[in-house]
Amino acid sequence: MKVCTAAAIREIERVAIEERGIPSLTLMERAASAVRDAVKQSGRKRIVLLCGQGKNGGDGFAAAKMLADAGLSVTVYSLGDPSRRAPETAHYAALYAGEVRTAPDDGILRAEVIVDALFGVGFHGALEGDFRAAVELANRRRGPASPLRIAVDVPSGVNADTGEVQGEAFDAALTVTFTLPKAGLYLLPGALYAGRVVTASVGIPLELLADVRAPFGTIDRMMADAVMPVRRPDAHKGNFGRLLVVGGCADYPGAVAFAANAAVRTGAGLVTAAVPAGLYPIVAPKFAEAMPRRMPEDAAGRFSPEALPGLLTLQDASQAVVLGPGLGRSDALTALVPALLAPGKCPVVVDADGIFALAAHMDVLQTLSRAVILTPHDGEFARLARVTPPSGGMERVACAREFAVSRRCLLVLKGHRTIVASPDGHVYVNTTGNPGMARGGSGDVLAGMIGALLAQGLSPVHAAVLGVYFHGAAGDLCANTIGEYGMTPTDMIARIPAVLKRYNGRVW
Repeated sequence: MKVCTAAAIREIERVAIEERGIPSLTLMERAASAVRDAVKQSGRKRIVLLCGQGKNGGDGFAAAKMLADAGLSVTVYSLGDPSRRAPETAHYAALYAGEVRTAPDDGILRAEVIVDALFGVGFHGALEGDFRAAVELANRRRGPASPLRIAVDVPSGVNADTGEVQGEAFDAALTVTFTLPKAGLYLLPGALYAGRVVTASVGIPLELLADVRAPFGTIDRMMADAVMPVRRPDAHKGNFGRLLVVGGCADYPGAVAFAANAAVRTGAGLVTAAVPAGLYPIVAPKFAEAMPRRMPEDAAGRFSPEALPGLLTLQDASQAVVLGPGLGRSDALTALVPALLAPGKCPVVVDADGIFALAAHMDVLQTLSRAVILTPHDGEFARLARVTPPSGGMERVACAREFAVSRRCLLVLKGHRTIVASPDGHVYVNTTGNPGMARGGSGDVLAGMIGALLAQGLSPVHAAVLGVYFHGAAGDLCANTIGEYGMTPTDMIARIPAVLKRYNGRVW
């Protein structure tokens, strides 16, 4: 989905109101209805709404009236100078007949739901005075008994364009945003305060959104549903491609198994795992479906230079390659990686130690006639790009875009809100994933999933974005069933089929 800036959404709303004749009060009422629905779905009864004097506060007052009419206990904290209310806000403030307080107090602490309607897209700088005090009270209670915190459009304290936070910000579990999601909801650190983002329509004509210039797009279920193919009933294993996974060494025997088994679960027709010969008896029992192949090794249990001819033969018979999980590091491997990349034609995912080796030969990317997907975390990216990646905001997006364009590759910059940047300058930010995935082996699972999608014929950019999305979705399913603390990459692999079941051709 497109994201937009504050200036873009203001222009869209101006055109809708002034040129299309949609009353601004109608837009506000629809926005408030979406907030009301989110509150009612929680099943909680004691509601506090923090309302500013701009249009975001009008959304809050309108929602407060709807919630009070529905029989819920509602208290509004109206902060700021009432004489500066937007006309629409003044209209709904007059219609709301319930309790209104004009300064933050401990009543905020007793709420079961706290709705933040202080600023919306118009916020910049740092929260001060009563606004800061109210948000501090709203954020105070933590743990299982904490209130449900819902932000209207953008959490107060978060810059809608950059995700910048100066000091305090409303810590939402859910953000109900309108028309198009705002860029700052997906950029660090703002994404940490947005929680789950739901985009609600307020009736803006779709044609007004077509020409919006988005700083990036989000990778979400809508995108996955539009791209992921449904299998033909008469398909056979050859239709779903042959994937070669090259990795493993005596010191890291598990990574190649994670990648290969994830590829099998993501639907590749045939998966071959090329491993050093001494690793074969260790990893072979880990494969029920993937096929391990012995390759010449050195004295340390890593691929030796003599493995190159066999690897080239396997690569020529494959529709995609994953190179690097558990590969290890040596001078011979630093030479082997570009030697394997240079003559190949099929798309390749370069991960982990493959990235380490490639960093010494970045010039090879300019000469390849194949699509290359690099999947570094921040440390690996710093080595590749010889820069320290920005910690968040639009600078991180720009850094990823510049690298992908200049190096003519697809970049999957892993982390919270993983970024996918393509050589044509398009950038996508993922919306799935959780802290339980932050453990060794998770990246190997991702590499295998992307490789499997490549082998099945998806374009490199679609394989990258869907691999990232499904990887995070499998992690979220783990977190929701067994919890973040104990989940493992093996658990994630086991749940890939449940994530992909949505794309069955029919229900059997």
